[in-house]
Amino acid sequence: MRHFSPGYGWCVGALGFSILIFEMALARVCSALFSYHFSFLAVSLALLGMGLGGLSISRRSDEGWGWVPSCCIGFALGVVVFTLAAFLVPLHAEMSLAGVLPLVGLALLGTIPFVFGGVAICSFLRVFRQRVGTVYAADLAGGALACLTINPLLNGLGPVTCIFLAGAVTAAVGLWVARGTPQKVPAGVMMLLMLALTAIQSLTGAVRMDSITIGGKRQRVSFDVWNSLSRISVIEYPQTAQFIIDAGADTWINSPKMNSYYPSEMGYCMRPGGRFAVIGPGAGPDVVMGLAHHPASFDLVEINPTMIHLVQNQFDELSGHLYKRPGMTVHIGDGRSFMGRTRQQFDVLVISLVDTYASVSGGAHALTENFLYTAEALHSYLERVQPDGVVCVSRWWPEAPRLVGMARSALEMRGVGHPQQHMVGFLSRGQIFTLLISSKPWTPVELAFLKQHLTENDYPMAEVLSPASDPEKEALAAFASRPLAPLQEVCPLDVSPSFDDRPFFLSYYKHPSLRRPGPAGELIVPGPKPVKLGELGLEQLGAQSNVVLALAFPTLLGGLASLSVLFYRGGSKDRVAPAHWTCFALLGVGFMLFEISVSQKLVLLLGHPAYAISIVLFSFLVFGSLGSFLSEQVRAENLARMQAVCGVLVAAVGLLGNLLYPYYVELFLHGEQWLRTLAAMLWIAPMAVCIGMPFPMTLRRTPERWTAHAWAVNGGASVAGSGLAVTLSLLFGFTATTYLACACYLLLAVIAVRGLKTES
Repeated sequence: MRHFSPGYGWCVGALGFSILIFEMALARVCSALFSYHFSFLAVSLALLGMGLGGLSISRRSDEGWGWVPSCCIGFALGVVVFTLAAFLVPLHAEMSLAGVLPLVGLALLGTIPFVFGGVAICSFLRVFRQRVGTVYAADLAGGALACLTINPLLNGLGPVTCIFLAGAVTAAVGLWVARGTPQKVPAGVMMLLMLALTAIQSLTGAVRMDSITIGGKRQRVSFDVWNSLSRISVIEYPQTAQFIIDAGADTWINSPKMNSYYPSEMGYCMRPGGRFAVIGPGAGPDVVMGLAHHPASFDLVEINPTMIHLVQNQFDELSGHLYKRPGMTVHIGDGRSFMGRTRQQFDVLVISLVDTYASVSGGAHALTENFLYTAEALHSYLERVQPDGVVCVSRWWPEAPRLVGMARSALEMRGVGHPQQHMVGFLSRGQIFTLLISSKPWTPVELAFLKQHLTENDYPMAEVLSPASDPEKEALAAFASRPLAPLQEVCPLDVSPSFDDRPFFLSYYKHPSLRRPGPAGELIVPGPKPVKLGELGLEQLGAQSNVVLALAFPTLLGGLASLSVLFYRGGSKDRVAPAHWTCFALLGVGFMLFEISVSQKLVLLLGHPAYAISIVLFSFLVFGSLGSFLSEQVRAENLARMQAVCGVLVAAVGLLGNLLYPYYVELFLHGEQWLRTLAAMLWIAPMAVCIGMPFPMTLRRTPERWTAHAWAVNGGASVAGSGLAVTLSLLFGFTATTYLACACYLLLAVIAVRGLKTES
């Protein structure tokens, strides 16, 4: 038996660090190159690959120690092959054989490095079984370090360089383990190769996209900039420039033609000369429109610091020194969080086409929207404007019913008896719907002025929704005044208001299998060409949904298949009971349910999504590492009893935290960044310590030959848990996800108690 030395602990920590760095960088690459939705695949690929790695080594009769250097080399080689394929192979998110097969092939390539990583980690667990708590703690500590460093690394180096760096670190582990063996030569060569690739990519940016598809045509990219939030590709034209954010969203600088599509001017013209604020100004089209109305001050809240840097530096002259003008104040951060903390009062607050599905660096660990578009958010915005101030929200036409219903809910939270009298909406160029909301009812004079202004600016329709609209004839007016539940039943789109517990404003497509019975398309939206709600954007959304399902469901099925292999494999005298495997499965599912729901909810407290995900993951991993280390102090005869105690404690803390969450956030929301960070870490710490203890304790109760199987079961269940967390959160909200996580740990406690009775 090998003696465990601190060097081996450092090796396990380095493996945990590089695997999580690759996972997060993979999420960033998938989001930027393909679609925001594909960032979620990274967590499924990682967990599935790690589980399959454990499954593969479980078939060996020896410890598998000789595999470690080879797996480290394989991981490094795998990340290079995946990166080159991702940037060189043209992919199309369409529901056809030609569209799906390349995506599936790329997904398989992305899984291979995680398989090698799973084999390496599992080998350490098998070889140093008597120190399993320390080994697992080192793995979690390495992941925690990755969480702390991923944002600075992505901002400074970009995801491709981070991927190569992860390969170099893993190759270095292989070299250390292979010292004194023939494998040290290939491991050393691979480490030097990965270091060279890291340096070349960092200095030259050799691996990049030279062009991008816009409107079905390839456009040459002048240059692109990566950070932890996005990839911004810049396309320069005469006297203007277009910024493409990741795979879809864009913003223009100094483009009078494109500025004419932004209807935020209507909000400014209602309160000229006031204090203006914009959430998500991008390259500044909404700001340009506001300057024409002589604001007393202008506050801009932009989540992406790179966007501000580009406008203020490379394109400062082209923008007319837009963000450096007197009275202009730029705030870097999440708009919802900023508005919740600031004490300022504005006359006009503009939120124009800010798409919240931009993936963050931890996109694989969190869902793909934030809290910008919820009823509670609109309530918060109304509190930040003067009593007669205006909140101006612009969204695409298919989202109009949900936006109106959400505004109605926000006004009802404020005690407004007739919400329809506080809203006025109109359709503008490019099928953009704009809703003006005020805490005070709109007066006939204001409505007449607005209608005149709309007519003078040649908008296609002057009035879609106003206090005078007839809810029996106009669909949007119905969402402002009639009960929402019956409308949701008959509408083929999901038009229910989004709340903080279910903040998925953009997920308004009802999949056919989830659609409620009712006369589809019954509601008619008036317009230049009146259309049924059922005809708005369904084809595009359906294709996008099907592509994601085509990739996600096989991944989940693969994880479940690995579980079934483990449950029915064996026949030996020391075969483990199914209830014991169920414990590992419950730990995998329960952790993912907790981690994803908590990560999303604490974005509101921590402000910046990328920062929030890093802090939440770091807290879970570092305190989980502490719990794993402490588990070694538990005597063998007390393992089952302590496992039951931990299960009950996790469930109790989860339930209590879910009840106290609104009050806790309100208590610290207005504090400094360091205080809010400390509050978030303290919120997670008790749960994470208890979560970190059951896995190594259950592993100690498992016969030695089944160690790799246990790792694979936990990994496969985590794959299913990640998909389940997203599905539950989308359909029922974070509270339901938290309750199911608590149920998993309670069931773990029940199984442990039954095991105690059997042993006695």
